Amino acid sequence: MRTFVVGCIVGLSVAWQTAATSQQATPGGYILERDADVAVNEPGTHGGGGQTVGYSFFKNAPGLKLVFRKRALKPGSGIGYHLQKEDEIYYVLSGRGLMTIDGKSFEVGPGAAVLTRPGSSHGLKQIGNEDLVIMINYEQQSPRIQVAPNETAQRVDVTIDGKPFTSYIYPATLKKPALYPIRTASGTVVTRGYPLEPRKGERVDHPHHVGLWFNHGDVNGLDFWNNSDAIEKERVPKMGTIVHRRVVQATGGAERGVLIVEADWKSAEGKVLVNERTQFTFSGDADSRTIERLTTLTAAGEPVVFRDNKEGVLGLRVARELEQPADKPETFTDASGKASSVPVLDNTNVSGEYVSSEGLKGDAVWGTRGKWTTLNGRIGAEQIAIAMFDHPSNPGFPTYWHARGYGLFAANPLGRKVFDPKQSELTLRLEPKQSVTFRHMVTILNGAVTTDQIEQRHRAFATPSSKP
Repeated sequence: MRTFVVGCIVGLSVAWQTAATSQQATPGGYILERDADVAVNEPGTHGGGGQTVGYSFFKNAPGLKLVFRKRALKPGSGIGYHLQKEDEIYYVLSGRGLMTIDGKSFEVGPGAAVLTRPGSSHGLKQIGNEDLVIMINYEQQSPRIQVAPNETAQRVDVTIDGKPFTSYIYPATLKKPALYPIRTASGTVVTRGYPLEPRKGERVDHPHHVGLWFNHGDVNGLDFWNNSDAIEKERVPKMGTIVHRRVVQATGGAERGVLIVEADWKSAEGKVLVNERTQFTFSGDADSRTIERLTTLTAAGEPVVFRDNKEGVLGLRVARELEQPADKPETFTDASGKASSVPVLDNTNVSGEYVSSEGLKGDAVWGTRGKWTTLNGRIGAEQIAIAMFDHPSNPGFPTYWHARGYGLFAANPLGRKVFDPKQSELTLRLEPKQSVTFRHMVTILNGAVTTDQIEQRHRAFATPSSKP
C-alpha cells in the first residue's frame, strides 16, 4: 500500500499534463481541481492513527496512472510503517515529521523531498504543534481497488490488491440486492453462507438474512425485510421486493472503488413505491476493509410511509464463529407474528461479543441507541472486529441497534417505540418525488481494536467535510 509525496509541484503539474495528454483520445484540454473539491477526512493511513485530511487530485481522470496527492497530518497522526511496492516521492510543504525508513529515523521539514524505493519499509509521524502537510507522487500500474460488473452473472465483483473483497449480487432468487460474501483483508469470510452457500454447523434460520443488505419491515404496510423464496404463498401479497435496475458507475482506484446502482422497491403486484440510488465506496489496507453506503430513497408516484418496526434497516448476517455463545434456544417473532426458532448449537469456537459506543456489551446492546457498535470475535486464529457506524445526518441518529446474539447485526434508524415503549412511534413519510438519504459505514478490522480507535474512525466518518 502507499501514501506518499511529491517532488516539486510545478514539475508534477507538467508531468501530469504530459501523461494526461498522451492518453486522451483527442489532444488538449485540462482538468482543474481545488483542495475543497477533493478533501476527505481520514484516519492515519496504514494504521498510523490520528486524524488526517487527504486530497486525491485527478483520481477519476481517464487513463491517468500518475497519483498526485496531498495529505495534512494533524498533531499526533501518522502514516504507519509499511512495505513499499513502487517508487514514491514525499515532498514536505509545511510542518515537521519524523520519517523512518528501513529502521533508520530522521526529521523532515519544509523543502525536504524523499524518494522511497520498492522493497523498502517506511513510515512518517507528525511532530510539533503544526500540521505536517506533504505531497505524494507515484505511478500506479493498475488500480489497487477494482470494481468489475458482470451483467450475465448478475453481480459486480470488488477486489483489493488482487484479492476478493465482496460482490454486489442481484439474482432473481433474492428479494433484494446484497453484498455477499464479505471478507477480511486476509481473505477470511465473515458472512454466513446459508442460504446461498450453506456451511457445516451454521444456523439455517431466517433465510432472508443474506450478506449485507438495506431494507425495512413496514413500507406502506409491505414487509421488505422478511421476504424470501421461503415465504408461504398466503403471505406473498404482504411482501415487498427490491429489484436491481442498473449499474450507473463502476470505477476502481488507488485508494477507493466506487459502485453506483439504481433499484426499485416494488409491491407483490409489481407497483414501484420507491426509487433507490445507492453509492458504495470500497477501500482497504493491509489490516482493514471498509464499505461506505450512501442510499437515497425517493417516493415514486404516491406518498410512502416507513412505519416504526424493529425489522430494519442496514443488516449484516455474520459467520457462525462471530455469533455470541448461546446457552438456550430462542424464538423470535416478526411484525406479522411469524415465529422463527433459533436452537442452541455447539458453541465450540463461537466467540462474538457486541460492544456499543455507549459502553454496553453482549445482549445488552439490543434495542439501545448508539453512534456505532462493534462485533468482536475470532475465526480460527484470526482476531476480527466488525464496526458499523451511523452518520449524524441520518434520520433517527443515533440509531437503535437490532443486534442479536445469533448473528444478525443491524442498525435501525426507523424503529423507536418498538425498541423503547416509553417513546412515541416513529413515522417517516415521503411525498411523491420527495427523498431521504441514509449514510452508513462498515469496517472489518484484523486484530484487537480499542474504543479510542473506533471513535477516531467515527469522527472521521461523521465530519461534515468528509466525502463518500
